[in-house]
Amino acid sequence: MLAGRSRPSRGRRWRALHSPAYSQSTGRRPRPGRRARQRYKLTIEYAGTRYSGWQIQPNARTVQGELERALRTVAARGRLETYGSGRTDAGVHALAQVAHVDVASPLPTDTLVARTNAVLPHDINVLAAERVP
Repeated sequence: MLAGRSRPSRGRRWRALHSPAYSQSTGRRPRPGRRARQRYKLTIEYAGTRYSGWQIQPNARTVQGELERALRTVAARGRLETYGSGRTDAGVHALAQVAHVDVASPLPTDTLVARTNAVLPHDINVLAAERVP
């Protein structure tokens, strides 16, 4: 440091990044007036016979599409999108597919599993849900 100079002030960006409201997971600050979204890890099993694979496709019934439809019914607020750990082809079954979803209205994991399974078709089942950072 040069003689006679004081320490430089910390700018707005530094203060924003080091404030408690800064989200470490997304790297962004939540918008004012918005609630933080809760992320859930879902473990899913399904018989893929009636589906065109995991990933949403136009004009085709998919596992991801059915799961998102059910989750929108359960957690009705805000935009919702699921992210699978992998994809399956048409007709392929899964015993423990892992996916995550960010939900605007946090629910207890037992409630999320029970309500989602009540809305899902009989050949798709959420085995477990856990909150993750």
